[in-house]
Amino acid sequence: MTLNKFSNGQLANANSVNENFNFVGTVSAIGILQASMVGRKTIVYEDSDQDSSQNPDYKDEPINAPSIYDNCIVETPIYNTSLSTVGSITSTATYTQNGLVAFGDKYDDFSDSSINTGSWGSFVGSTVVSGTPSVSEGAGSIEINSIGAGTNVAYLYTTFNMGSEPTEFVFGFNGSARSNAASAIIQISNNVGSVNLLTLATNSTIGNDEISGWMRIVYNPSNTVDAWILYKDRFREDNEGVSDIDRTAWVRVATNLDVSSITPNKYLRFYTTAINGAQSKWVVYPIAYAVNGGSSTNYTWISPKTTFTQNLDSGLVYARTYPATNNVIGSFSLNNGSSWTSDVYKNFLTTTNTGSVAQIGVTVTKPSTIVAGSENIPTLYGAIGIFN
Repeated sequence: MTLNKFSNGQLANANSVNENFNFVGTVSAIGILQASMVGRKTIVYEDSDQDSSQNPDYKDEPINAPSIYDNCIVETPIYNTSLSTVGSITSTATYTQNGLVAFGDKYDDFSDSSINTGSWGSFVGSTVVSGTPSVSEGAGSIEINSIGAGTNVAYLYTTFNMGSEPTEFVFGFNGSARSNAASAIIQISNNVGSVNLLTLATNSTIGNDEISGWMRIVYNPSNTVDAWILYKDRFREDNEGVSDIDRTAWVRVATNLDVSSITPNKYLRFYTTAINGAQSKWVVYPIAYAVNGGSSTNYTWISPKTTFTQNLDSGLVYARTYPATNNVIGSFSLNNGSSWTSDVYKNFLTTTNTGSVAQIGVTVTKPSTIVAGSENIPTLYGAIGIFN
């Protein structure tokens, strides 16, 4: 038996003999796993990146595999920032943002290069004519940028007002404050007062402050906010630097933060300011959200296509979500997306729609109940398809 496996995004021990396949480390790219196994084996998926104290459901989980299998697709969307959607097998759209798949309602996917004034308000201002603060939308993201001479301010805020029901937002972002006297802040604000959730700032000792990752914000109608960050990268240029950043789990950065002073309205705001040539910037990727009492909607993520060397007629799909949920449906296509076989989540099924061009799909139900103080919207940590 020869098994090629991925560890930390690289092929590891490509010619080693193994009884089990272990999905370990932070896989940083889409990989194709091709293996030949003779005799029935137990396939064990062990995601060592997940924090079992944060979610006890993250543990080794055996899956019944066929006695002989030859092909795998391994998808790790969370760390693949170039991941794109290629279709949907349901009536609802797949939702992908900055490499993370969040199964929530779409607030804005920034797909038309024009700011949706029904969803957003913005402001730009400078004390001098040569200042160039801006708010602009590109393909798949929106940028809030303060730069130039004088004092510059630019901010973007949701017109959606957090009111009488618990509400959750999940989004990807990159942020930076560069040179002296710049700051970039994610806030709860009514554009008069504000409460800060995340602050990047420079001064005489901090020349650059940068971050990238994903954020989860949960609003409680009792006037508190909780927030979590899943870090992709963090850098601060000063004597201390930034060390020991946990990139493997959602890290709580705000607990029962009091926002009662922000009244009568409460918006999510991305704020930047910079003075005399400094620069601060947010790049925000599509935003998923959910309001308590909304519908339980199914959303589907579909992998890119993979071509194998032989005809395939059966397979299974396994996926790992956070928060963990039982409302997962696996699907696969073997004929270039023309037809799909469902109910294959950890179940190996044979299909008459054979072929050599495979895709996998993961359908997850967005919860109708949003619990204040908790993480609710499921996100996809990774998925695997095994075919024969």
